[in-house]
Amino acid sequence: ATEAPEGLQDPLAGSWKYTKINFSGPIWSFAGPWGDAQFPALSRILSKVQKAGIVRIQSAGVSTVYPGALIRPHCGPTNKCWDIHVGLSVPEPTASHLIVAGVPRPWVEGRALLFDDSFEHQVSHVGKWPRTILDVVIMHPTVKRCADESTS
Repeated sequence: ATEAPEGLQDPLAGSWKYTKINFSGPIWSFAGPWGDAQFPALSRILSKVQKAGIVRIQSAGVSTVYPGALIRPHCGPTNKCWDIHVGLSVPEPTASHLIVAGVPRPWVEGRALLFDDSFEHQVSHVGKWPRTILDVVIMHPTVKRCADESTS
């Protein structure tokens, strides 16, 4: 899809594409025409992380913003989830920013950014080359612990 259903993408700016990674049992797989062939290692890694119980993954996808893109300020409905962004292709680290609670945070290839989705955040890209990240939404660790403790 070129835009999230919330209408977050500025229609007069550059484009934003998001490829969702589907979860079925212990297997993660990419949606869309390319399937797992586009990022085969990511599906394997997510499956291993999920199986090991390191974190509770809620959703995942690959997000690409193109030059001129602007994703409007927004925030998640709850603080029960955190977002992890891992830079996959960030040719211009100073040209594309995630701004969380007013603080700009640049993406770096191979490095992770962790933030609480309930804080207002937005994306801007003023560079010449597309920026691609892995976006993984996880449950807040204390929510997991609280849920586990309530069942024992």
